Amino acid sequence: MTKHYKGLEDVLISGDWRSPEPRKCWLAADLAISAIHYLVLASVKEPDNLQKFATFIEQL
Repeated sequence: MTKHYKGLEDVLISGDWRSPEPRKCWLAADLAISAIHYLVLASVKEPDNLQKFATFIEQL
């Protein structure tokens, strides 16, 4: 997940973030997929903590 975040950060910071840089889309998608994968793994390994996280998100 770090490489996806770093890649997106580099694209957004290295130039004009409004530019039509095609990598923004696939890097953001890869980051989202990685985050979802992490949440799925967390739900299996630590269901109680995942529920606490979900409750926290609902309260934002």
